[in-house]
Amino acid sequence: MSNSEPKRNPLHFLGKRGRERGQNGSLEVVGTQLKRWRGHYFIYEKQEAGRERRKHKAVILGPRSKMSRKQAADALRAIIAEKSDLPIEKRPEMTFGQFWRERYLPLYQQKWKTSSRATQIDNIERYCVKLLEDKLLKDLDRFSLQMQANRLADNFSKSVVNKYVVWCRAILDEALDQDLIQKNPAKKLMMPETRPENKRFLALEEIAIVLEKLPFRERLILRMSLILGLRPGELFALRWNDVYGYSLRLDEETVDGKIFQTLKTKNSHAFLALPASLREGLAEWRHLQNPDSEDDFIFPNSEGRVYRVDNYRADVLRPVLNEIAKETGISGIDFRACRRTCATHLSKHGGIKEVQSHLRHSRATTTLDVYIQEIPKAVREAVESLDAAMARPTKEGTK
Repeated sequence: MSNSEPKRNPLHFLGKRGRERGQNGSLEVVGTQLKRWRGHYFIYEKQEAGRERRKHKAVILGPRSKMSRKQAADALRAIIAEKSDLPIEKRPEMTFGQFWRERYLPLYQQKWKTSSRATQIDNIERYCVKLLEDKLLKDLDRFSLQMQANRLADNFSKSVVNKYVVWCRAILDEALDQDLIQKNPAKKLMMPETRPENKRFLALEEIAIVLEKLPFRERLILRMSLILGLRPGELFALRWNDVYGYSLRLDEETVDGKIFQTLKTKNSHAFLALPASLREGLAEWRHLQNPDSEDDFIFPNSEGRVYRVDNYRADVLRPVLNEIAKETGISGIDFRACRRTCATHLSKHGGIKEVQSHLRHSRATTTLDVYIQEIPKAVREAVESLDAAMARPTKEGTK
């Protein structure tokens, strides 16, 4: 097969359909050593006299070695849907992936919070779109969608399967509204039984063992996660000017290496009580780090910039915790487990409202259902107490 692409006029779009003011754009391969896909499309600009002027646009879509013509065409159509006033053509045989990129995402992504948009898109693409990418909308049916949900349930948690069901239903609802399908085959999808969710939290004895074996910075990071219940995006966005004596200000978070002032919920903006041991730890870390400015991050990466959570988790935290697990048998530690540990042990020192406030949850039910876990020792003691009460003879029973 020849590597050369057939020559095309880069400004040729729809032929006779061009009069309908719709477009799909056109593609060409550019470059000599590094060949890339370049897409072409038009926008229409209003002039002072009320007339419109057609303006040609060109955009580089990606390297040809990593992107097929179909993928490049889909990427171009998504750009047209977002940037151009011209509608893209309705495809009677549009795939699920094409509909997501060209119609659903451009329509809805601006409604999602800036700080969580990238994560939202990644979750939808990973747990829903990727599984149905090349399926034609017209060929999707309830049975095949339900079987996919059932297969997911064999290997993933309830939250993952729920993402698939919810987003299948939402995306296909929009396809129905746009008259691309006759009915929504995901409307009656059922949630299958899933494997039990990981509700790992650390016992006090485990915390002491793990902290003792961590290097100073990781020990401080883990202690702040355990005591303050910080989300990792909040923790790595902390700057030295967020430390206010006996309290810690939360007003930023990092998502994919970018800083946002809009946190997860309105309750996330807060001042947290900073206990003496953490104040001392931060003071010692500041002495070791010797920051140039109060605006510097408390836990920066090697270049002094904000640490990407995924990079820290993969490059630093997991390797050191895996070594500790081999030595001690204590495993399953991550930021979520630390936050759950904070909630569980704090509930023994305060009420639900105090725990909810400390973790900055919008609803107390989230605190109760997801984060506070029963401590086995407490359960055993309760059962022992019940057994003792039942074994104690009553006056009537002794007669």
